[in-house]
Amino acid sequence: MAHRNTKGLRRYETQKGTPMIKKLLHQKETVSLFGVRLEVPLPIIVVILFIVIGIYLIQHQFKQNQWEILTNEKYGYVISYPSNWSVKEYGNNGSRSSIYQRSSFSDFLTSSSVEIYEKSMQAPDLMQAAEWGEEIIKRNGAANLSELKTVEIGQNNFPALERMYTQSDFLGRRYTIKVIYIAAAQHVFAIKFDPSERNYEEAPEAFDQILSSFRIID
Repeated sequence: MAHRNTKGLRRYETQKGTPMIKKLLHQKETVSLFGVRLEVPLPIIVVILFIVIGIYLIQHQFKQNQWEILTNEKYGYVISYPSNWSVKEYGNNGSRSSIYQRSSFSDFLTSSSVEIYEKSMQAPDLMQAAEWGEEIIKRNGAANLSELKTVEIGQNNFPALERMYTQSDFLGRRYTIKVIYIAAAQHVFAIKFDPSERNYEEAPEAFDQILSSFRIID
């Protein structure tokens, strides 16, 4: 029976892999710092990246229990959001997805988001708010999952309608989202809570706190 020289083979594999490791350890990348191009060893770049990511995660966790207040006098609402979420505000032309989008809030780590849509309308009722809002929501492929339900939201227990939908992620997987429809004296609102690829039942607790902070300022 023939025997393989496993010791020699291991030595060969080790010797074969060693130059690659040495090459990576000595590899340098060109970076620009204040207009000066520098040759920096790759391991140092990796260490710096880990430090930056670590600092971001610590800051994200530290700000988790801190909240900011957004007041949008032009479109008539006030809402609070976690300090570690990013916020975007849109003007008269809205966003790329809708001309009626006014604000969006998102958590970088979980990709969860809250989007606020608004349209001026004289003395609307809740059904008008829902009919208008559903046109926006369903353009993105959302499908009804529940019936419209009457709820009370915000600091003043404002009457609203709620409906759950299913929506697809980029891989075609379906998950659940929640949308709240609100009618005020001169505005209709749709607030979309998107947990990003997870079902709404697994959504972050921040969703409920954000919704409870919503207030209309006509």
